[in-house]
Amino acid sequence: MTGKVKLPLWLLPLALAGLVAALGWWGNGRLSQTIENQVRAQLVATLNANVTALGIWATNQTRLATSLAEDTTVRALADQLLAAAPAVRREFRPSPQKAQFVRELKPRLPQLGYQVAQLVNTNFQMVANSQHPQWGGRLLVSEEHTNKYAQLFASGEPVIITPFKPDMLLERRSPEHAGGPDRTNEFRRFNRPALLRAGQRRRGDITLMQVAAPVRDPGGQVVGALAMIINPDKEFSRILSVARSGESGETYAFDQTGLLISHSRFDAQLKQLGLLEATNISSALNLRLRDPGGDLTKGFQLAETNLATRPLIRLVAGALDGQDTLELNPVRDYRGVPVVGASCWLPQFGFGVATQMDAAEAYR
Repeated sequence: MTGKVKLPLWLLPLALAGLVAALGWWGNGRLSQTIENQVRAQLVATLNANVTALGIWATNQTRLATSLAEDTTVRALADQLLAAAPAVRREFRPSPQKAQFVRELKPRLPQLGYQVAQLVNTNFQMVANSQHPQWGGRLLVSEEHTNKYAQLFASGEPVIITPFKPDMLLERRSPEHAGGPDRTNEFRRFNRPALLRAGQRRRGDITLMQVAAPVRDPGGQVVGALAMIINPDKEFSRILSVARSGESGETYAFDQTGLLISHSRFDAQLKQLGLLEATNISSALNLRLRDPGGDLTKGFQLAETNLATRPLIRLVAGALDGQDTLELNPVRDYRGVPVVGASCWLPQFGFGVATQMDAAEAYR
């Protein structure tokens, strides 16, 4: 007769402990997966919402610009100015057509949210300016913008020119008009808007945008462009700042070189870390989005000369490679802080957008 096998009493609590541990491990994994899914959904939704909002805003801007360029009176005056030979020097008194063109535009621009209007011909010369009607002819649009104007002239479609420094309109002085030695290669910075008058902000603190629409002759041929200057702080940067979440969430835009073209949420902190000059009011167009190699907010030290050689942060580098990037495992941002984020490149606008949040807050 076989007797019953008696198990030691200590095996029961050990088995229960093992079961609890297994359930805890399983539950922790499920919880981690749930949190990661929530973080993913939040990042993607925030990025998509901002991209959609920017798309609606850009569409409205191009429609407004096109409507103004196709206005019967504006178009007729623009055609006359574009057909005439551009002035080769400053006019002490603008021509009647130019004066009328300015009078026609000036009251409309503030109503549409624009600061200045410029009429540009297909040789990239500015032939009229609503703020400085006496200038024209030898003023050239920036070389950084000629590709956008060339795109407009070729396609006949309006374009958005991303934020830039406001002193990019240049006047080329040639020997026959300079009254002196050959100065063909010299350029003079010119045509800062009213907000750049003496005693106001430094040039590096100001950013501007443009929206340009084609101007057509009676036969429908594109003969120039009507370009309006926009203050990006009022709408462009504000759109990106609306959806900030928590204490560290932010969305920002960058150009094809990784230069920040909107405002960072952390401007004050960036000055403390030495990434921005104390005199810079904003990080827009003053910060390249590079990975410093360590968390600067935790005391990591990086020589200033080394920052220029550092790679771009992964969120920006991925977007510039044409990839829709989603980083759920922490990666460093431009402060070196571990973050999670999502980014994409918008070829129709010529810039990228990224949204991010400190990993510590996202997985808190």
